[in-house]
Amino acid sequence: ATATHFSEVSYDDLVLPYNVHFSPLIPATIVCYFAMVVILRWVMKNREPLEVNKLIAVHNFILCAFSLVCFLGQLYEAILIYTNFGAFEVYCGTFIDSWDLRMAQYGIAFYWSKYYELFDTVFLVLRKKNMTVLHLFHHAIVVPVSWMAVYSRIYMGWFTSFNNTGVHVIMYFYFAIYALGYRPWWKKYLTSLQIIQFVADMSSSLPFIIFYFMGIPCRGELYAWVLANMTGVALLVLFMNFYRQTYNTRRPPVKKVQ
Repeated sequence: ATATHFSEVSYDDLVLPYNVHFSPLIPATIVCYFAMVVILRWVMKNREPLEVNKLIAVHNFILCAFSLVCFLGQLYEAILIYTNFGAFEVYCGTFIDSWDLRMAQYGIAFYWSKYYELFDTVFLVLRKKNMTVLHLFHHAIVVPVSWMAVYSRIYMGWFTSFNNTGVHVIMYFYFAIYALGYRPWWKKYLTSLQIIQFVADMSSSLPFIIFYFMGIPCRGELYAWVLANMTGVALLVLFMNFYRQTYNTRRPPVKKVQ
């Protein structure tokens, strides 16, 4: 295949048909998300939890399947790019061709899926489950951050999408079978995997900042790198705190009756 340098063909030529330019939809979604949580909790205050386990299972199986398609698709495209252009182009993507277009499409699909994932919260409220700061922050922030990764043209962002969809295959499968009544023993290891994912995401972003200050062409904007890593640090801290509170809290010793 003949590649074209990205300076000769605008990246917008690839993503314009997929409506990823900034719009009021993004802030409106976040505002409506938190408003929905408040309103639904008020509606459910004096009601019994709804039995929607089967619907939850279907919802999670859909996300599991979607994540698997994205994970395998990105892996396939990365192998093609590596085979034809080498490791540097897998990371920096300083070319435009059909493989690049397909990789961009996975990133765009990943972004749009974050809107559907907001139903995770709807089901929690309908079942009157407690929601953590981690859950609310994570679901609210991934919408603008995922959009920013596409809009800012930061090519190495596909590493984060790849890692995230890989973890989500396992995570949403866990939630699906949990909703069906199964109680997998590996919840602790799933949380550990999520923590490892954030470390891997931030570690994989380090070459970008090195290339940036060395003046080596690598597609992307500095502001996207900074904001994505700030988000990554915040999520890492919240996940580690969740892990500590959930798995490392010692139960008080049982007093013996004399």
